[in-house]
Amino acid sequence: MKSGKISIAVTCGLIAGLALILLITILYLGGIDAFIGYSWFIWLVLISAAIVAPVMEKKAQAGYLEFREALKAAFLVFVIAMFLQSIFSWILMNFIDQGFRDAVERATLEKAEKFMQSIKMDQDLIDKTLDEQRGKNQYALPKILTGLCVSYIFCFLISLLIAAIVKKKKPEFHDTAFK
Repeated sequence: MKSGKISIAVTCGLIAGLALILLITILYLGGIDAFIGYSWFIWLVLISAAIVAPVMEKKAQAGYLEFREALKAAFLVFVIAMFLQSIFSWILMNFIDQGFRDAVERATLEKAEKFMQSIKMDQDLIDKTLDEQRGKNQYALPKILTGLCVSYIFCFLISLLIAAIVKKKKPEFHDTAFK
C-alpha cells in the first residue's frame, strides 16, 4: 500500500459503518417492530462488506492474497463498521430519543419472556431474570463497549472463515523455467 492511500479494508469498513447508520436510522423511523424485527439486516451488511474487502484486496494484488492479509482485511471491516454503529446507537438511544430506548427495552423483555415460556422455563426463574434486566440501560456506554468486545470475538471467527475461503498463495516458482 502506498503512503497516503487509504486501504481497501478501511474504505469498506467506513462504507459499511455508514450503511449501518443509515439502516439503523431507517429501522428507527419504522418504529419498534421494525427496529427489533429487522435488525438482522445489520449482520447481512456487515458480513457482505467483510467478504467484499478481502476479495477486492485479492483482485488488487493480481489474484493472490495471503491468509494473514485476508484475515486483516475482513476483520478490519468488522471493527470499523461495528464501532461506528455502536457509537451511533449510543447517541441515538441516550441523547436523541430516550423514550424509544425505553420502548425497545420493554419490547425486548416481552420477546424474551415469550421465548423463555416457549422453552418451558420455570415462571419464577423467568420473573427473576426479567426483573434483573428491567430498568437497566442496555445502551449505556459500558454495556455498548462490552457488547462490542464480545461481538468482535464472534466477528473474528467469521473473519477466519472468510480469510480461509478467499486466500490464494502466490506460487513460489514460476512455470517459465521449464519452457
